[in-house]
Amino acid sequence: MLARACQDLASSGRIDEEDGELIAAQLWSLVHGFVSLEAAGHFDDHGDAVVAVLAPMAVTHMVGFGEDRVYAAQAASIALQWWKSRDLELDRIGSEEI
Repeated sequence: MLARACQDLASSGRIDEEDGELIAAQLWSLVHGFVSLEAAGHFDDHGDAVVAVLAPMAVTHMVGFGEDRVYAAQAASIALQWWKSRDLELDRIGSEEI
């Protein structure tokens, strides 16, 4: 699924990279590295590590692929809003089951 979405991105012409599998491998590594470091407590002094570390790193990575920085930042903001609303919904559902 990730490789297919990354190939769609590569085919869109929005970025310079044309290899969807390479994009997927890089994004998987970016997230895996973040999660490993976050789980080990390396970002404890940064508040919300997703906001402070992961989102800006993802934006920078997408800019490296050739994406416009403003567009990448807007996309990251939308993704963060979706993720936070998902967390709130999961909290609501969990509290109803108790």
